[in-house]
Amino acid sequence: MMKKNYPINNETVLFQGRTFEREGISCLSWTDSGFTFYFEGTEVWAEIWTNQPHNDISRPYIGVLLDGDIKPEEMQVFPVDREGWNFYPLAKALPEGKHTIRLVKLSEAQHSIVMVKTLEVYGNLVNPSPPDSAHIIEFIGDSITAGFGNNCKSEDGSFCTKEQDGWRSYAALTAQRMNARFSVIAHSGWCVYKSPYGDRMPDIYEFTYGKGEYWDFSSNPTNLVVVNLGTNDGAWINMEPENRREESIRLFIDAYVDFIEKIRIKNPNAIILCVIGMLCTITTPYVKQAVETARRQGISNVFFGQLPQAISYGAGHPSAESHVLAADALEKMIRTITGW
Repeated sequence: MMKKNYPINNETVLFQGRTFEREGISCLSWTDSGFTFYFEGTEVWAEIWTNQPHNDISRPYIGVLLDGDIKPEEMQVFPVDREGWNFYPLAKALPEGKHTIRLVKLSEAQHSIVMVKTLEVYGNLVNPSPPDSAHIIEFIGDSITAGFGNNCKSEDGSFCTKEQDGWRSYAALTAQRMNARFSVIAHSGWCVYKSPYGDRMPDIYEFTYGKGEYWDFSSNPTNLVVVNLGTNDGAWINMEPENRREESIRLFIDAYVDFIEKIRIKNPNAIILCVIGMLCTITTPYVKQAVETARRQGISNVFFGQLPQAISYGAGHPSAESHVLAADALEKMIRTITGW
């Protein structure tokens, strides 16, 4: 079968998540960002580059799903571990006919950027079909939402991207169950107001990646925004002297209310669900208080929910089985609130 090369762009694939371009080349950074394409043939490769090919802690991992499969155990996973541009196999020895491939970046944004340039198809690319789901969810969070350590078998093991799987996070699992398109904006250590481990999510929320170009919210509307932030703020509050705790809590609540307002401005028609969990945190009542304050200030369709405590851990974070339980709880919340 004849081999053909196609550029990866909006005309050949359907992008998912906040993807962006550098010098005309498509880039993936955020957890679970990627694209879907259709082809008639038997084999396909993708030309991929990363800025972290040789770093054991940070090298990116890519997942591939074939012909509509969504289960994590059906996913083919490979590292982007070679210097420069290289072709990586996405599917080989397929039966002739029409196939669908979904490519997903499993590791989080802070560790790497992946650039994707060309599809090498043994057959023919087919024009992408429009998405088949009316439900669109955006998840905003920290290391928990990014799936930090959810594949790590040791509770106190050190982190590496090989043991981080965004497709097994509670966010992806919930979206899969609800047949929803989704995006994840999550960064380990980040917070609403202040964190010992990272920056403020509200400062970068309106941007596509970092503080570069602005994300086009009007062209990428969402039905539901799920926020799971506050765990790292709780760590900061715990480190504050006793005589400054009350002021620290007030600053956190005020910042959270401001962030809810920003989310509403950017997503005028979306339901906003503010959850907290799955690690121990003192900020649970303060997140709830922020939601109640936002409602009193006239921000509509804002809700609070609590995710269950993790039952086991990997690298100090919720395990894959804990993410399943969180997805159970979140799915129930969403169906109750939205009627989906």
